[in-house]
Amino acid sequence: MEPCDLGSVFNMFGQYQHKYDPSFVINQRLVDMWVNHVKDVICSGDARLYEYLLNWFAHILQHPGVKTQTVPLLKSKPGTGKNFLVNVFARQDHGHDRRGDRRVQPQGQPDHEEQDLRGQAATRTQSSIVEAHDRRYVCIEVSDKVCPGMPGAKEYWDRVYKPLLTMEAGASIFHWLLRRDITKFNIRNLPETNYKKLLKCKQSNVGVRVLLNKRQQLIDADTDFEQLYTNKDLYAEYVRWTEESNQKLVNDSTFLQMLDSVGFPLKQKRIKGSDSKPRRRVLTRKLIEENLSQYIVEDEDDEEMKPETFTATLKLYKQELQVAHERIRSLLEKISELTTMINDVQRVDYIKYRLMQIGGHDRAFRYIVSDLRYKDATGSCTSGLCQCGRLARCRRLCATVTNNILII
Repeated sequence: MEPCDLGSVFNMFGQYQHKYDPSFVINQRLVDMWVNHVKDVICSGDARLYEYLLNWFAHILQHPGVKTQTVPLLKSKPGTGKNFLVNVFARQDHGHDRRGDRRVQPQGQPDHEEQDLRGQAATRTQSSIVEAHDRRYVCIEVSDKVCPGMPGAKEYWDRVYKPLLTMEAGASIFHWLLRRDITKFNIRNLPETNYKKLLKCKQSNVGVRVLLNKRQQLIDADTDFEQLYTNKDLYAEYVRWTEESNQKLVNDSTFLQMLDSVGFPLKQKRIKGSDSKPRRRVLTRKLIEENLSQYIVEDEDDEEMKPETFTATLKLYKQELQVAHERIRSLLEKISELTTMINDVQRVDYIKYRLMQIGGHDRAFRYIVSDLRYKDATGSCTSGLCQCGRLARCRRLCATVTNNILII
C-alpha cells in the first residue's frame, strides 16, 4: 500500500522520506530489533498492548489522512527507551521539514479553520491525569529492565541503538508497517491496562476510593457476605477512613451522592426475622467489582487469562512461529545448496583421481564431467564413442551412474 499525498491539508506531517517499493527487500533483523523493543520493553510482554501499538503505527502510515483519535501515553523511569521508540519511527517522515509552512492565523486577518491530522503520542516520567470515562489514552507503563544500571542494559543499547537510528532501519520498518494487515483493526478499541486503571482511581471521587477500600477488606477477610448500611453508618465509616488515610472530608450529602452515582443507592431490603423493609445500601465484593471494574487493578500473577488476551497471545505466538519456520526453511535450503556444492567438488575430484589410476587423461576427464551418461553397468558406451575414442572400448573401467554420481 503506497502512502497518499495530503496536498495542502494543514498537518505537522511533512511527507515520507521513503517511497514505497513493492520489490523492496526488508531487513528483517532490523525490523525484529524494533519490534522486540516494542514488545519486551515498551509493552512489558503484554500481547494485546503490543498488537495494538504496532497496528497504531501501521495505521499512521497506511492512512495518513485519517486521525488516529487515540494517544499512546508512555510512562517510565528515565532511560527505558520510550523516546527511542518514537525516534526510530521518525526516521520514516520529514517531521522537521519546514518547507511549505504557512501561517495559520495571520495578524489582522479573520480566524479560519484548518483540518488537523496530527498523530500524537506522549511520554512521561511522572503520572498523568486520566479521567474515569476517558476514551482516548492508551496508558502504558514501560518496563525499566533496560534502564541505566540494570543488568545487561549497556549491552542491550550497544546492540540496538546505532543500527536502528539509521535510514536503512527506517526504510525496512516503513515497508514492514505498510505491508502489515490492519483490515480488522479497530483503533477505538483501546486495550485496558492496570496503569490506566490506577490513573483513573487517582482521579476518582472519595466514594469510589471508600468502596475500593471496602473491597480490599472483604478480600483480606476472605468473605463476600452481603453487608447492609444505613446512610449514617456508612458515612461514619467514611469519616474513620479519612482520618486513617489523611484524606479531605466532604459532607454527608456529597458523599452519599457519590455512592448513588456509581451504582450503590438506597434500596428496600427485608431484614431476616422481621417483616420490615428498611432502606439500606447493599455492599458485596462482587457488586463492587462489577460496578467499579474500570478502577480495579488486577493481580497479573493470579488472574486467569481473559479470552481476548489469550487470542492476542496466541496470534503473537503464531506469527513468531511462522517467522521461525521461514528462517529454518531458508537455512535448510542454504545447507542443501552447500551440501550439493561439496558433493560436486568431491565427485569431480574422485573421477579425476580414478582416471589417473587407470591411465585416463584430461580430454576423457572433461567428457565424463560434461556427460555422465557415457557408461552402463557393463562398461559399454551409451552415448556413442567418447571424445578420445578410448573409454568406450576400455574393459578395465567398469562404472555405473546413479543420480549423477559416478561409481567406479
